[in-house]
Amino acid sequence: MSTKKPPPLGNGSPARKRCPVCGEISYSQAGIHPQCNQVRSESERLKRVEKSAVAAQLIEELTQRPVMGRWDKTCPRCGTRLHSRKKTCECGHVFHRPAPEHA
Repeated sequence: MSTKKPPPLGNGSPARKRCPVCGEISYSQAGIHPQCNQVRSESERLKRVEKSAVAAQLIEELTQRPVMGRWDKTCPRCGTRLHSRKKTCECGHVFHRPAPEHA
């Protein structure tokens, strides 16, 4: 009796998947190297962090703008903030107030 095993059909090993990140043949069952998966997930996370950093910077800029008070007004000519009782601006703009109607 013979103890030799028959040769395998085909090339002897199943076709392996290629890693979608690096293009090499993957040794994991998922078809992507764990290192490549880490790099891909980190790049996505960094994009989200950059977006949140930009949003935080915009919020900071908005909060640093001076808030108009109840008794402030802005000169339409030069943009200077003035008290609401001021009738003229240093740039020469005159604020006119309609005369009150006497009934």
